[in-house]
Amino acid sequence: MASNVIYKTQPGYIAIGVAVIGTAFSSFLAYLIWSMNAPTAKDEYVKLFVFFIFASFALLCFVLGLSLRIFYLTENELIIERPVFFLIRRILVSDIVKITEADQKISVARGLGYDEYLGGTKATLYLKNGKKIKFESIAVWGYSTLIKKIRTQIRLNNAQKAGYSQNH
Repeated sequence: MASNVIYKTQPGYIAIGVAVIGTAFSSFLAYLIWSMNAPTAKDEYVKLFVFFIFASFALLCFVLGLSLRIFYLTENELIIERPVFFLIRRILVSDIVKITEADQKISVARGLGYDEYLGGTKATLYLKNGKKIKFESIAVWGYSTLIKKIRTQIRLNNAQKAGYSQNH
C-alpha cells in the first residue's frame, strides 16, 4: 500500500458462511443423488432434475465465494482486492465524483401477491471516467463505516484542492 490504510473491511461473514456451507452441503447432496441407482427411466429423469438443482445451487454459492472483496481506504485511494483471484484495483479518491446508496428489496411471492423485504443497501461509486462501481452491504463487513470514511476522504481531498487553488 502506497500510504497508510485509514480503513480496511472484511468480507461479510454471512456471505462467507453461505458460500462455504452452501457449496459443501449442496455438493454433498448432489453427489449422493448422482450416486443413487434409479430403478426406472422416469426415476432417472427425476434424479437428474434434483441433481441439477443442487449442483446449480452449489455453483451459485461457489461463485459468491469467488466474488468476495476487501476494501482498503487510504488518504489518496480506494483499493479493492479480490483475494481469491489475487486481483487489486486502485481508484484515486479524487476520481470519485459521488456516492449514492439505495435500499435493496427482495420480493417474495405469497399467494397471489408479493411481499417486499429489505435486503440491505447497495452503494454506487461514480467515477470521473463515467464508470460505476457497485457493492452491497451484505457482502462487506463494515459497510457503513467504509461509506462514511470514503465521503470524509472525498471532502478532505476537495478541501485540499480548494485550498491549494486559492493559494496559487
